[in-house]
Amino acid sequence: MNNTITLLTGLGLLAIGLFLGYDRVSLIKKSIVTVGTVVRFEEVHNSDGDVEYEPVFRFTNYKNENMIFRSDLSGNKNDWYIGEKVKIAYQKDRYHKIVILSYFRTFFGTLLFITGGLACLLNAGFNYWVQYFFRKVEKRQANFQPTSHV
Repeated sequence: MNNTITLLTGLGLLAIGLFLGYDRVSLIKKSIVTVGTVVRFEEVHNSDGDVEYEPVFRFTNYKNENMIFRSDLSGNKNDWYIGEKVKIAYQKDRYHKIVILSYFRTFFGTLLFITGGLACLLNAGFNYWVQYFFRKVEKRQANFQPTSHV
């Protein structure tokens, strides 16, 4: 029963991860890719009362207009520096779904789900193989007839 639950969990996590990866890749393919520049930081207080910083980017859209984008990636002020250039992707005239294109930031959720799914599948497969092996050993021992040498 536990193997079945682990197997189904692994398949579910793997399916979610593949869907997220496909969704992210299709979003990037439909998007316009440009270069954004960090222009300033905005202070944000998290739930613990600590100060974090969100970078604000400036980029030029397809109409050659300057656009400002405030990232929701808060963190340490040393994570970014003023003037840093990053690739960003946005959909034409839809500026609410802007993605910063870096491998880790773009595919973090996908990697988590796929890694968890593969770990569950490996665990379920290994448990199945071990149980199969021990059943074979038990069967051989049950069929084994010791002979006495007198």
